[in-house]
Amino acid sequence: MNEEDLLDAYHGRHPYSYGSRKGVKDFVNVDDRELETVLSKSEIYTGYKEFKKPKFTPPIRTYGSNYLWEADLMFFTHPDFAKANDGKLYILAIIDTFTKMVSMVILKTKETKFITQKVNHLFNFDKPKY
Repeated sequence: MNEEDLLDAYHGRHPYSYGSRKGVKDFVNVDDRELETVLSKSEIYTGYKEFKKPKFTPPIRTYGSNYLWEADLMFFTHPDFAKANDGKLYILAIIDTFTKMVSMVILKTKETKFITQKVNHLFNFDKPKY
C-alpha cells in the first residue's frame, strides 16, 4: 500500500479511520516507521496526537527569595480586549521562582524600549541574583 492510498484509507470509512497508530497497525500491514511517517503528514493525526512529556526534565533549583526570576509577555490581541483595556494589549509577568510572587505590568506596545523601562523600574525595588 503506497503512501497516498494509506492516507486516503486513514481519512476514509474504515474501522481504523481517524484512529491511533496502533489501531491502524491492527488492520494494515505496514512497518511502524513507515506508518508514522505517513500519518505525520495528516493534519487530523498530528492535530490530535497526545503530547508526550519528556522523560527527563532537569530540576530548576532556587535557593531563596530573589534568587531566580522568570518573565513572560502575554498577548491579548483580540479587539474586545483592546476596547475593554483602553488599547493595552500586553501584560509583562515576572515571577520569583522561590516565593511565587508575581509582578504584572500592563503595556500598550511590546517595543523593547518600553519593556526595558518597566523592568528597570521594577529593578529599583528588587533584583534577582541570576
